[in-house]
Amino acid sequence: MSNTLRDYFIEANRYLEERLESSSIVRISTELKAKELMRYVINAELYYHYLNDDEIPTLKSTIRKIRSVLRILRTIFDKVDTCKRCGGKCCRIDMVPDYRWEQSLFVLRFLDRLDIPVYPNSPCPFLGKDGCAITPEDLRPPVCVGYLCNKLEREIRSKLGSDMISTIGWCRNQLFFKLISSVSSYSISSIMAIIEKRFPYIEYEIKDDLWYWYHNKY
Repeated sequence: MSNTLRDYFIEANRYLEERLESSSIVRISTELKAKELMRYVINAELYYHYLNDDEIPTLKSTIRKIRSVLRILRTIFDKVDTCKRCGGKCCRIDMVPDYRWEQSLFVLRFLDRLDIPVYPNSPCPFLGKDGCAITPEDLRPPVCVGYLCNKLEREIRSKLGSDMISTIGWCRNQLFFKLISSVSSYSISSIMAIIEKRFPYIEYEIKDDLWYWYHNKY
């Protein structure tokens, strides 16, 4: 049985509804085998579920900027041959999703781009035989699209000049230190909204610690 990312979010939503309404242990479906992915899907669904309405316009603008910067990076990388010759070795290093995937999954959830096949036995859960299943490319995790290996950097420096490396550095700075962190702020504020609602009687410092506990429980 093949699954899509939508199946994971449906399961995550079921999990959260049951988990947030009771103190009982809720089990994840054994059919969804990409366990590391599910952990981050649950967090992304949690962020989406408690997203504040007044955050949405700015969030939409931030997502447009992220996609624009990713397209700039892809255009630069396509001017050289390293990625074409490599065939995506950086996608096959048997990595598991890390915390930076939460923002990307949250964006996919927000845009309802969830009909993406998942390959639980692949080095990356979105890596199929024909490459990355997330399309278009500007919806892929910035940590993937913006990856600059040594071979790619040398070829760009040699063929396009050092100024292009500076442009890539600017793009990466925009992505990882401004835009992605901005998406994270929506996520954090949404989690804090949960705590404010469920634990209105405790001090702020305790709520801050509670956020880490709440987040890491998943």
